[in-house]
Amino acid sequence: MGRENLIVIAIFSAVVFGATALMTRAGTRRVLAALAGGVCGAALNIGWDVAAAKFGWWHYMVGAGSMAPLIGYVPVAFVYGGAFGLAGWRAMRKWGAAGAIGFFAVYVSWNVFRDYTVSHYSGILVYGPSPLAWIMDAVGSFSVAALVQMVMWPIAGAPKSDALRGED
Repeated sequence: MGRENLIVIAIFSAVVFGATALMTRAGTRRVLAALAGGVCGAALNIGWDVAAAKFGWWHYMVGAGSMAPLIGYVPVAFVYGGAFGLAGWRAMRKWGAAGAIGFFAVYVSWNVFRDYTVSHYSGILVYGPSPLAWIMDAVGSFSVAALVQMVMWPIAGAPKSDALRGED
């Protein structure tokens, strides 16, 4: 995948984040909290990628091998951190603990499915032969989603603590 494609994907991910912010009716503080959580989630994702390469769980065929090119983590910050973070906030706001469980289950399942698809059809991402690689992929995905929510809470409060945009 060329650098130009990665730039287009990065720009598109910012648009997706903006659209999600509008659709979830998040206020300014919640949007900024989700963005901060997304940046922290992307940093944790880099850590997972480096650890995975060291332990033979997965590695990239582009970039440094142990991690994707840095621009490849922009969509992680905007979409897999920020946008999904806002979706998780709305699920927790509406359904409480059941919403949290459902959100994390869907998030982890989606990420493992995405990684499986990318690894089998693009050759960009290569997984090791052990089932432990996929287990650690799921653990890493959960930890990124959990970190995003943990960053959001001190900045914007618990899910029901702020009004939806337009309810002020």
